[in-house]
Amino acid sequence: MSEPSDREFEQKSPAASLPKITSPDLIKLPAGELGFATGAEFRYESLKDDRDPLVDGTQTYTDWYTGYEYLSDLAGTSPTPDSAGSRQVMSVYGELAMPLVSPEFDLPFVNALDLQIAGRYEHYSDVGSIATPKVAAVWQINDSLLIRGSWSEGFKAPNLEVLNASEMARYNNHTDYIFCEAAERQQYIESYAGCSATYAVTWHIAGNENLKPERSVNRTAGLVYRVPGMNSDKGSMSFSADIWQLDITDRVGVAPVEDVIARDLYLRTTMQSQDSRVVRNDANSEQQSLFANTGLQAAGQILFIQTDYQNQNSLSVKGADFAMDGAYKSLEWGDFSFQLAASKLISYQQALTAEMTMFNNADNEIGKLRSA
Repeated sequence: MSEPSDREFEQKSPAASLPKITSPDLIKLPAGELGFATGAEFRYESLKDDRDPLVDGTQTYTDWYTGYEYLSDLAGTSPTPDSAGSRQVMSVYGELAMPLVSPEFDLPFVNALDLQIAGRYEHYSDVGSIATPKVAAVWQINDSLLIRGSWSEGFKAPNLEVLNASEMARYNNHTDYIFCEAAERQQYIESYAGCSATYAVTWHIAGNENLKPERSVNRTAGLVYRVPGMNSDKGSMSFSADIWQLDITDRVGVAPVEDVIARDLYLRTTMQSQDSRVVRNDANSEQQSLFANTGLQAAGQILFIQTDYQNQNSLSVKGADFAMDGAYKSLEWGDFSFQLAASKLISYQQALTAEMTMFNNADNEIGKLRSA
């Protein structure tokens, strides 16, 4: 086989921004000056992934002895076709910083109260438009104690690779559970654990131009405590604790092959149907004999499974952050500062995929997969 040459990969994002407009004293409010900032941006993003002909499927290899044609001319490598794409992105953003209460108000338990409101709007030429707001507040109870919190939405546009990737094929061994089910009904095996219907399955993956951006909601709440008597020109000491939660929906991914094969089993055993992503050969005489009198429709081996990039399940993550900051100045040997920080992951919950949700809510043969 030939040796591979270089791969050309280019990803560019030239951007042009309008001058950012900032005014820290736009309007005089009773508690202070209203701050304001806004701006706009235009980006052009492009992707070019030009792979060597030995590995992009252009140049194949034929075994001189068996005559079998390999789709790649590099040993042990599945072909990955070239891909390319581009898009334009326009965005505008703005922010308001509003002091609501100042120390001059002389209110009990409210030394100061500040509010931040921000927003961003972006338009992608390929995935559409999206707007994300943010609200944050800081409540200073006294010189030592401060409480803060925020709520914001976010998004992540699908990258050019998952939107524009050409179809590629991968190969791996998987168990075809419908043959296990037929063998068990024929009493050839006692359970799926004794099933030998494992063979090389071709997995086709391609980009999806209909993908939506991933959306997120972020919430935070916390406090900062400054140690009295230790906040001066000579030094300071403070402690902070924050809890947060991040919820993400429409995550971009590809359904696992095992899940797709298992869903095909579920549909065939309970609904006399099949998963359209599983493309099979016609059943031969041996396979028809295996399925005879089982109540199952005869099936041939899997020709390939088509699972393109899709918006899938959601994710929810909760955690807490802790920090201690200290600084001492003008000591005999100089200035000294330190910071200790720790984080705790409270929970990480990923929603079931569409396939697994179906299995989880149904009482059917799929339970055999879990016990196999």
